[in-house]
Amino acid sequence: SIIPANINSIIQGNQYVGGLVGLNNGSIINSDSTVNINGNIGFGGLVGKNEYGGSINNSHYNRDTVLINGSPLLTIGGLYTNQFQDWISNNKSLDINNYSSTLVDNGDGYYSISNMQGIQDLLGFADSSNLKFKLNGDIVLTISGLFIPYFDALEFDGNGYKISNLSINQPSNYDIGFIGYLKNGFLNNVSVENSSVTGYGYVGGLVGTNIGTINNSHYAGNVTGNYRIGGLVGNNVVGSVNTSYNSATVTGTTGSMKIGGLIGYNQCTLTNSYNTGTVNAPTGYNVGGLVGFNDGAVDNSYNQGSVTGSNYVGGLIGYNNSTLNDSYNEGNVTGTTEVGGIVGFNEGDASNIINSHYNIDNILINGQKLLTAGGLFNTQYQDWFNNNLNLDINNYATSLPLSNDGYYTISDPQGIKDLLGFADNSDYKFRLGADIDLSSTPELFIPYFSAKEFDGGKHIISNLKITQPNNSNIGFIGKFGGSTTIKNIGLNNIAITGR
Repeated sequence: SIIPANINSIIQGNQYVGGLVGLNNGSIINSDSTVNINGNIGFGGLVGKNEYGGSINNSHYNRDTVLINGSPLLTIGGLYTNQFQDWISNNKSLDINNYSSTLVDNGDGYYSISNMQGIQDLLGFADSSNLKFKLNGDIVLTISGLFIPYFDALEFDGNGYKISNLSINQPSNYDIGFIGYLKNGFLNNVSVENSSVTGYGYVGGLVGTNIGTINNSHYAGNVTGNYRIGGLVGNNVVGSVNTSYNSATVTGTTGSMKIGGLIGYNQCTLTNSYNTGTVNAPTGYNVGGLVGFNDGAVDNSYNQGSVTGSNYVGGLIGYNNSTLNDSYNEGNVTGTTEVGGIVGFNEGDASNIINSHYNIDNILINGQKLLTAGGLFNTQYQDWFNNNLNLDINNYATSLPLSNDGYYTISDPQGIKDLLGFADNSDYKFRLGADIDLSSTPELFIPYFSAKEFDGGKHIISNLKITQPNNSNIGFIGKFGGSTTIKNIGLNNIAITGR
């Protein structure tokens, strides 16, 4: 902890350069800095970069007089001159009642904001954990670079109004977004439109790093960065995102990593949300229509935007290391290595992905109609989609008849196609009822299988041909998991190419 401190000098460095602390994983309280800063990546008037465990309370610098790389710049702890002088002259204390013209006490527990000055004045109270703020009118941000770098108050409610013309251009900095670092609290009903956000790492249209909760919110415009970049949130560490959407274009710069239409890196929860914006990172790794790299849970969400990356590129998730449920992709996907309609690459077993699909006949993967994990052929996909993402296996009695001993029987290529919609149901058992010749259906296989059992019944699958030289987990069954049993299958005259 730093309690209190005052710095007045010049500090220069390469990465994580701050007036008080370079890399903060502790507590900074009642401190200020007047130092000028020169840094290359990660810099600020107080801290160069604030880590997950770091907290900053009642600590500031003068945004108008402190020079960061030669110019005034708003970063964590920055206040504009009038408010900074008020804070300093009152023994590092601010009284929100003195800001009643811009932060209006409505008597309902919220301080309402109706203009751009209110956003500026909020900066002095954004770390007050007992305060709540809400918009009381649309706000056009005519000052370039104005945003809320750090928010640890109880709530910010958009209240049905819009913020537009947000413009942040800090291409070498971390934690950039309408709220750069949401430490705790709630961001509710916030709509940020016609806006442009550019940073280096942990960059999102709404929030750079999220450790709070985001509900019913939206971003439209452009988001650009290199590491952990998302249309809504760049770095979702312990936070949750619910019932929110992005319609912005998300761009990953050269060599970018973890780029998503909604979230760049997800370690917590994403639910009931969607993306319609383009995700474009031609040289990027871990690129997804919803999430670039998923270490959390993604539920009941969808993507409609096109997705372009290099390695680990998916319609929903680029690299999945956790769970994906009840979700779908309707955007084309382009990439070089490990490219899929739902996920680019799934770490762990097949049971990570449940009831999540794309339409093989409509969605193009590298310009082709390609079967990867989660793919369904058009008739079955439409059945699933039109029935609230549900399939009834009893409606497939022709191709998957139920035997007296509890197995669904597959006797032709159509049965294998229809099995794809049920391959993730751990209660179902399947069995071949005849030898099956796949010569008329090249590239047909079962990418993921986490049902209870697949029994070949000592029958033969012949003329299986799969050519996906840039994808892993390629075979008659690409990947299986959970408590799955596979037995008694014979293969003849197969030609399989994978990574």
